Formats: sequence, structure tokens, C-alpha cells
Amino acid sequence: MPTLSFEAPRCSPAEAEALAAERYGRVVRATSLHGDRDLNFLLKGESGPIGVLKVSQALEDRSWLEFEHAALARAATA
Repeated sequence: MPTLSFEAPRCSPAEAEALAAERYGRVVRATSLHGDRDLNFLLKGESGPIGVLKVSQALEDRSWLEFEHAALARAATA
């Protein structure tokens, strides 16, 4: 079960854009999306949406994050 006692991470849209460039080599425009415990950003390139960047709290249980990622991957194939 995930821990609910810590604050959401802090990351601005500009920082998300810089992170996408640094980690993925993509020039994007980041727009904040609602997130319960994480920060989520819609990433758009020149040709439109290219993905969502999720920034999680460093203290988040890795197994919970892996569960979320597996659920999203499964939903994408449905």
C-alpha cells in the first residue's frame, strides 16, 4: 500500500520541459495536469501531444510506481 503522508514533488512546467530535453532529447511544451500524489505534465511537440511526464515523490514505494506503469501499459493495449 502506498504511503500518503508526504507532499507532492515540486516541479514547474519549465523544469518539466528541461527534464524532457535532458532525459529524452525532446523539445516540448509542458502543461500541468491534475495529479493526486504526483505531478503530471502533458508534453506537446511541434506536431502535437507526444506523452505525459510523471514526476513522483522520491519517497514513493517503487513497487507502487511499477504497478501504476503496468496498469497504464495494459490500458494502452486495450
